[in-house]
Amino acid sequence: MRKLFAIIFLNLFLSQLLTTSVFASSLNRLGIRTGTNGKQEFYDVVDKNTVLLRGNNYIRAKDYGTPEKPVWVGNTNFSPGQYNRTQNIQALDQMKQYRYNAVRIFVNRYDVGNKTGTGLATEYMNNMVDFIKLAHERQIYVFITFSGIPSYGKYQPSITNPNIEAPYHMWLLIPEYVQAKKKYVKDVVNAMKTKGVPMETLIYTIENEPYFEIDKKPFSLTQGNITVANGQTYNMANPSNDKNRMMEDSLVYYMNTVRQGIKEADSQALVGITLFSPITGRTQNSNWQIKTGKTFTQSSADFISINMYPGTGNINEEMTAFEMGASKKPLVLSEFGAYPHIYGTINQGAEAMRDMQVQTCQHYGFKGWFAYEWDTSDYDSFFRIYHVVEGNGAINTALAPLNRADPCKTESTAQATITPTAKRSPTPTKTPILGDINNDKKINIADYNTLIANFGKTGVSGWIPSDTIKNGKVDIFDYNIVVGNFGKTQ
Repeated sequence: MRKLFAIIFLNLFLSQLLTTSVFASSLNRLGIRTGTNGKQEFYDVVDKNTVLLRGNNYIRAKDYGTPEKPVWVGNTNFSPGQYNRTQNIQALDQMKQYRYNAVRIFVNRYDVGNKTGTGLATEYMNNMVDFIKLAHERQIYVFITFSGIPSYGKYQPSITNPNIEAPYHMWLLIPEYVQAKKKYVKDVVNAMKTKGVPMETLIYTIENEPYFEIDKKPFSLTQGNITVANGQTYNMANPSNDKNRMMEDSLVYYMNTVRQGIKEADSQALVGITLFSPITGRTQNSNWQIKTGKTFTQSSADFISINMYPGTGNINEEMTAFEMGASKKPLVLSEFGAYPHIYGTINQGAEAMRDMQVQTCQHYGFKGWFAYEWDTSDYDSFFRIYHVVEGNGAINTALAPLNRADPCKTESTAQATITPTAKRSPTPTKTPILGDINNDKKINIADYNTLIANFGKTGVSGWIPSDTIKNGKVDIFDYNIVVGNFGKTQ
C-alpha cells in the first residue's frame, strides 16, 4: 500500500511539473511564420505544425431596448450576475467534441469597468478568467476582441474637441483617448496574468469594426486644419486627399499604439484588428467609411481579421476594397453567418457559409474562421441569424472540423450531428470524459499509466484510446487532458 501511494504521488508530481513547464509557461503556443507560398501562417511553436483556427463566436447578448428602439449593449457572457459556468462548460465541451480549436469572445466595455471606482470590475474579470481557463483545459485558443473604451472605471478622458464628434472619432483621433485605450487593454492583460490565466493560448484584436462617419466632424468640415492623435495635421478643404489620408493614418497609429499596450503586458502576444470591408460599411450606413490599405501594409498588426457575411455582397469586390496590396499578414474570417431573410432555410445558410469558408481559403489564403455564432438566441427578436447548433445542426455539419478536416474543400469526411435542443446552449449527449482511456467512467492512475506507456506513439486518428484528441499521436495534448481531468468521474 505504501508503494502504491508513493507511485501515485510521484506520478502526480511529475504530471504537475510537466504541465507547468510546457502548458503553463510564458511561451505563446501560437506563432507566425512564412509558409511555403510566401505568405504568413499560424503555427504551433512547440510541435511546429501549421495551425488553422477553426472556431465560433460565443456570446451572450442582451438588449435593454425594445424592438422599436433597440439599445445594443454587447456581450454579457461575463457580466456580473449573468455568468453561467455550467452552460459555458457544455458549450466548450461540444466545440471540443467537434474538434473546433478556437473560440472568439468579446470584452463588454459597458461592464468591464469598475462602476464604483477606478480600474476593472473584479467580478467581470473573474468570470472572463474562468472561461479562458475552461477553454485552455480543452486546448481551445481564445480570440479576445476589444471594442471601444470602458464606460466606467474612469478610463474615459474628460477631454472634448469641438471639431471632433462621434465615439470612434474621439477614440481614434484624440490622443488622450488613444492612450486611455492603450492603458485599458494593458490593464486587462495584466489582470489576467495576475489571476493565473494561461497566456499561451490567447489571441487579441484591439478593435471590432472601427469606422468614420463622414457626416460628422471633422469629416463634415469643409475648411480649416485638424491635428489628430498621431500629431499630423490635415486640411479639411481637401476631402479626396487629406480626409482619406487622415482615416488611413489614424487607423495605423491607433493599431500600433494600442497593440503596444498589450505587448508591454505580454511580449509574445499576437495582436491584430478586426475590420469590415469598406463596401460593407457603406452598405450598413452610407455615411460610414473606412480606409484600410495602410493597416495591411504599414501597421504593426500581427494579423488582420475580417467580418464578412455571405449574401450581403460579392467576396471578390469586398476583398479588393481592402486595398491590402502586397501584405502577407495572416487573414482570419472572424465573423461569417447566415441571415434568415437572405437564406430561407438553415440548410441553405449552411451551404453558403461552407462555400464562403472554402472560397476564402482557396482564393485568399485565410488562416482562420469563426462562425457567427454558436448558440445565442438572446436577441433573436432584434437581430436574427442562424445559430451553429440550431435545429438539425446543419451549420455545424457543414463547418465542424470533425466533418470537414480541410476548410479549403467542400467534401465532408464524416457526419457531425447535433441533437436539436431548446434555445440557449444545447445540452450535449453524455459522452465519456476526455482522458478516460480505459472507459471505466473515471480518470485515475490506470489511465495515466496507460498514456505514459503509449506516449510518443503515432498512427491514424484515434487509433488507440490514449490518442484522446484523435490527432494521430499520443502527445502533450493527450497528456494534459488526462492530467487536467485527473480524479473526475462520469
